[in-house]
This record gives sequence, C-alpha cells and structure tokens, in this order.
Amino acid sequence: MSETLAPSGHADRQRDVQKFVDSLEAEGRLTPAVKDSATLAIDIRRRHDVVIYLAGALTGMPETVKHRYEQLHRIIGSYSLEGATMFGYAPHLFGTDPVAHPDVTPAEVRDIDHMFAAVVPDYHINCLDPVAHGNAIEEAWAEAAGIPSLYLAHQDTRLSRLTRGMRNIAGTVTYEDFTDDALPAVRQFLDGIQAERLGRSD
Repeated sequence: MSETLAPSGHADRQRDVQKFVDSLEAEGRLTPAVKDSATLAIDIRRRHDVVIYLAGALTGMPETVKHRYEQLHRIIGSYSLEGATMFGYAPHLFGTDPVAHPDVTPAEVRDIDHMFAAVVPDYHINCLDPVAHGNAIEEAWAEAAGIPSLYLAHQDTRLSRLTRGMRNIAGTVTYEDFTDDALPAVRQFLDGIQAERLGRSD
C-alpha cells in the first residue's frame, strides 16, 4: 500500500467520535438510536487497533449479498494479534439494515453511517457490486476524511471514471467469484495492514 494512503493518524479516534457526538447533540440530532451507535463506536475503538468500514449495497439486496459482508466481518475479526487487533463494521449487523431495523429513520441512518464511515475507521473495504447509491456516498466521505479504501468489484462491473479517480483508493480487486478470488485478496490486504502495525517487513 502506498505510504500516501496510510491512515492519517488522527491521534485519538475515541475523542473524534465524542466530538462528532457533541456536534450532533448541539444540532438536536442525538436521538437514542444514534446515541446507542455512538456508545458502540467508542467501545469498538477502545478494544481494537484497526477498524474497517464495510461499504456495500443493502437496500433491496438478497441475503446472499449481505452474506459477503458477514464473511468480511468474520475474516477481519480473526486478526487478533496484540497491536493489530481488527474489527470490520458491517452496517446491517449493527443497526441500520433496511429489513432488520426499519424504525431507524433516514436521518439517523445518515448520522450513524457517517460516524462509522468517516469518523471511526482506519480503512474502508468498498463492495462495488451490486452498485448502490449509499456506498458511493460512503466512498466520498472516506476520500474527504483521508481514509484509504480497497475496492472490490466483479470483473463485469463497469466502474465510472469518477469512482476510479478518487484519491483514497488503496487498491482495486476484480473477481469472478467472490469467495475464491476476492477473499484471498482481502486477506493479503489485511496481512499488509497487520505487518505495518507490528513493524514487520514480512
């Protein structure tokens, strides 16, 4: 991974989350659902060295698509060496799934997802097939926050020039089969993060 795409090193992500929460409270946007998510965010940051936001289509998606994010969540969570403990945040597992959490309002989804996509994480993994409005927005948030993003896209997916031109792309994985092709590449990406965190050259 390019050194220019290393996380910006904002010293204390927990403090960043608290500042974000304070700003929402000042705007009258700190609802119980958002407050619960903020508590979760602070706890995740406290217990993990690396947090990765898993962006991808949810609205109208079948369980087979959501299963991909669950696979990524489990793989990321298997990285548990001291100094490089990792957590993969999949929105539908933690409070903003359109089917499982229908009572969360659009404004709450926006604030929760913005917090986890732009304030909490060190990296993104952005699943770009199927294409969705939401993960395009999340990618723009990541670029604005200087958060490196790994793209995963089916080999037949045609990505726009704007998507391909974002300044925070850590790499693009094209796959024929998600499990056989994309997941090994994700593991290689995570291995690189782990090695960097632990100061290893292997």
